[in-house]
Amino acid sequence: MKSTEAQIALAPPNLMKALLAGFDSIANRIGVILFPIGLDIFLWLGPRLHIGGLLEKAIQQVRLTPGMASPEAAEAFRITREYWLEAARHINLFSALRTYPVGIPSLMAPRQPLNTPFGQAPAFDLASFGSAAITWILLILVGLGLGSLYFMIVARVALREQIEWRRLLSSWPQSSFQVLLLALLWVVLVAAVSIPASCLITLIALMGIGTSSLLIWLYLGMVI
Repeated sequence: MKSTEAQIALAPPNLMKALLAGFDSIANRIGVILFPIGLDIFLWLGPRLHIGGLLEKAIQQVRLTPGMASPEAAEAFRITREYWLEAARHINLFSALRTYPVGIPSLMAPRQPLNTPFGQAPAFDLASFGSAAITWILLILVGLGLGSLYFMIVARVALREQIEWRRLLSSWPQSSFQVLLLALLWVVLVAAVSIPASCLITLIALMGIGTSSLLIWLYLGMVI
């Protein structure tokens, strides 16, 4: 008696069908998109957390150095001061809630608008660099935690599974810890690549090779 093996021809994956299936799953659970919508609304209409005052104090300390007495140095200092203060106006520490590599998607985090449709948003300046660093780290931890919860919900919705909130919330701390480890690993990998790459680019720039500017821009694009 001869045995025959059935051969099953599997259809290759279809990108459009996968995207449509994912869109249909999210459309059936419209509450999932409240996470990114809520974050964007907060970053757009909510308060701003700035470090402009801290940067101004640091710049004034640089101005007191003896090398700033010449007119050329004073003019260069003025231009640099205006640039950094203008950049500081667009820095909102609350944008750290949009974390990488895992986090809630946001369209407003990279834009960081100054004004809202209702006028200028309330802004708060941090008192010290220590408080700014602690606040920034806490916001990143909150963003990683919310991002892990968001992707846990999206995974169950994409698989068309019933969301069991008690089971989901019980496994949330473990998932958040894994996401934190992933973020730390990502930082270590970026640093491992950045340190030798920056040394190499600096060496090329000191040698006066014409492609140094292009390499610097490529390096910044890779890191950012």
